[in-house]
Amino acid sequence: MNPPDLQLERQVLDNLDGKLLRLLIDRKLASSVAQGKKARAGLPVRDPAREAHIMQRYEYLAPGAGPVARAILNWCCHAD
Repeated sequence: MNPPDLQLERQVLDNLDGKLLRLLIDRKLASSVAQGKKARAGLPVRDPAREAHIMQRYEYLAPGAGPVARAILNWCCHAD
């Protein structure tokens, strides 16, 4: 049995999850374009220095979010 207001909170969370997923898909598409440009230029697809910078930025903006950044970067660099 759930408290009556729990359903509302779950709806809010579901809506936020949908928004997050749309943003993550947009990020993956942008990453794919960048990876294509790097490949055509003969550069490595992954840039450890850039990834470290992104992770540091996540940690600065939201302490503890480094693992989230790593998961996003890995997902965005994964070929479909």
